[in-house]
Amino acid sequence: MQGGIAAAYGFRLFETTLRRGDGRKEVPFLVEEDGQVSWRLTEHLMAALSEKLNQKQLGLPHSAGLTEDDVDPEEATRTEARFSLLDLQQRGEHLVFTVRYGRPGGHDLAMSDPSLDEDEDVDISRHAPSRVYRAVLVVPESGTSAVLAVGVIGRACPVRPVVRWFARWSRDWAEAQPAASGQPAASWWKLHPVVLGDNARLDALLRQGDPQRVTLTKWGVTSDNKRASRGMELISYLHCFEATCDRSATARRPRPVLIGRCASACRAWPSRWVAAHGSGTGPCPPRHHF
Repeated sequence: MQGGIAAAYGFRLFETTLRRGDGRKEVPFLVEEDGQVSWRLTEHLMAALSEKLNQKQLGLPHSAGLTEDDVDPEEATRTEARFSLLDLQQRGEHLVFTVRYGRPGGHDLAMSDPSLDEDEDVDISRHAPSRVYRAVLVVPESGTSAVLAVGVIGRACPVRPVVRWFARWSRDWAEAQPAASGQPAASWWKLHPVVLGDNARLDALLRQGDPQRVTLTKWGVTSDNKRASRGMELISYLHCFEATCDRSATARRPRPVLIGRCASACRAWPSRWVAAHGSGTGPCPPRHHF
């Protein structure tokens, strides 16, 4: 019997903007002049990244002011992640690419199969187990917001090395281009992703939406570590009549509020709710609220 929990595969989506060099201003992903597209980010990335295919990278690009002499190569080999761009394709205005990514897990020896006498244990203290991740950059025909979809295996998602190494390679390519007489040096570009469904978006959804209830479900793993199992479910209703909780004569419509134990005790409101709290002549007792 094989043990271990099977890795979950999926994608993580990022709303992505483009910035010129170290600037903070959002710029479009393509430029039009006289009705014709004169520049595309995808074409720039194809030129800048194509020569980097199948090159192993250690960790992340060095920060400004930090050189390779400041990094202990032995320590980096044992702790830093590995990254490699395997494939790169332009499909219309979009960019589809594949990377290999992994990081050391603290293991020092890969034990061989005891049924194979020829196999020997392998020292992996300087190696990083890796997996292949697929990604796509969906570029808009206009505007400054694209969508970056990056593969997820388990809890690992290589969006950070993708963004950092793409910016580094864009800068290296731009600096290698000869500048024409009287013309500025070539620009380099960097992507700025923000995960879709982040805390700010969740907060906006909670403030602007009209939730009816919150459901919490307990999940576990079966004894064979291969399937998820669904357990207990806890439901809490979120609506309470404002006319009952507020003496104000103008407050006559329901609004969402968190009411904790009040919801579990008065799930059949308004009849049981009014029986517990009165007909609206006074505020809801504080003990029923968070």
